[in-house]
Parts: sequence; structure tokens; C-alpha cells
Amino acid sequence: MSNTAAAAERAPSSVAWPHPIKSYDVHIYWLPSSKQQYFEAMALKERAAELFPHLWHGKMWDRPIGPHPYNMFEIDIHRADDFGPFVAWLVLNHGSLSVLIHPQTGNDVKDHTEHAMWLGQKVPLDVGLLEQIDQRREQERQLAEATANVSVTDDQAE
Repeated sequence: MSNTAAAAERAPSSVAWPHPIKSYDVHIYWLPSSKQQYFEAMALKERAAELFPHLWHGKMWDRPIGPHPYNMFEIDIHRADDFGPFVAWLVLNHGSLSVLIHPQTGNDVKDHTEHAMWLGQKVPLDVGLLEQIDQRREQERQLAEATANVSVTDDQAE
């Protein structure tokens, strides 16, 4: 069963994220030089998919990607009522792997730093890249706002 199908079969959530949280991302890292951690990560990913099929399970990245300096995979939590059970399970089962747990609020820098939680060793992230993402998002927001204001002004002029 796909992640989408598993999620669709579940009852509506009775718990909501507090504003401005939209979801949570969980990044599980392993060192590229450690075969032991690679196999540990594979086993953790497989077990998580068995126990939590309704969560979104990303691919295994065998290279740094985005702001993440080590190999990793991602699991996303879209429903607030899944957060406690999954994170509690992960606390007991992450082994030697480092885990970043962060909200999605629309502020990537704060989400990956001030709002982040870590299991195991903290991994240094490329915050500069996150700053660029936030700046681009803010520029797009300002452009959309300016475009909307121009449309309203044009409509009023007619």
C-alpha cells in the first residue's frame, strides 16, 4: 500500500498543529564512511515504514543534499496526532544515528535551528543555504503582494 493510500484510509485527525506549524520533517543521518551506520539507517527506514506506513517516507540520499552535510533520509509527519507516537518510537530506536526533527512554519532558518530538536549528535547544517531559501521566498511573497496591489489599483481606475 502506498503512503498516500495508507493516509487516505485513516480517520480525520482530532488534533491540530499549533499555528504556524504545517507539518514536521525528520531527517535521519549516517556518516558516509560508516557501513555500520548505513545498514543501521536502512534497517531503521524499513522498520519505520512497517510501523508507520501512513507517514511520508523519502528516499535514501547517499550524498549531501540541500543544507544537510551527510547522507540521510527523511520522514515527514503531516498529522499532529502522529507526532508523539513516531517521535517516541524514534527516541528509543535511532541507535547511533543523528536525527533532526523540525517544524515547517515557512521560516527555514528558524525551523532548522531555533525550532529544531536533535536525537544523538547534532549535525552542522548549511544555514547560508537556508537563508537564501528564506530570502527567495520573501522576494516571491513581496512580488505577489505588489502584483495583487497593482491589479486592485487597475480595477479601481476603470
